[in-house]
Amino acid sequence: MQSKLRTLILLLFLVFSRQLLAERQLNPGNVSLGLILGSPTAITPKFNLDRIHAIDAGLAYWFNDYIEIYADYLWLYPKLTSSKKYPLNEFTPYWGLGADLQTINRSSFIADNRHPWTGVFLRTPLGVEFMPRKVPLGIFLELVPNINLIPGLWISLGGGLGARYYF
Repeated sequence: MQSKLRTLILLLFLVFSRQLLAERQLNPGNVSLGLILGSPTAITPKFNLDRIHAIDAGLAYWFNDYIEIYADYLWLYPKLTSSKKYPLNEFTPYWGLGADLQTINRSSFIADNRHPWTGVFLRTPLGVEFMPRKVPLGIFLELVPNINLIPGLWISLGGGLGARYYF
């Protein structure tokens, strides 16, 4: 059952990414792929829809013990760090709203080692991305408050440091 759920999640992630690219016909430089280290440590694509809106996602997998998939709608604020006197337009603050699905099999990750665990979270990433002018690279730092909705209600905190290459 768990392997079928993982396969379904991965297929939905790939279909969603492909559909978004086909519908938006994103220009070069609007699509990026990278890695975030932290909670979670994941492969992370980002799709800039325009100058102030983006969608990011992540896929974390730890052998047969843990899988996590998330997606966020982001609001970007490039003008917030820029002024005539101090042009810091290489830094772009952002915040977003998204969802996170986690499944855990291994007993060392969970208190009840008799049963696998699946959780659904509401995510609110807050971060800043540094994008050098002449390099197609984005380095970002984010803090992500989470509200667990299923199987119970509690609050947790995630986040990490990451980098994405822009195509």
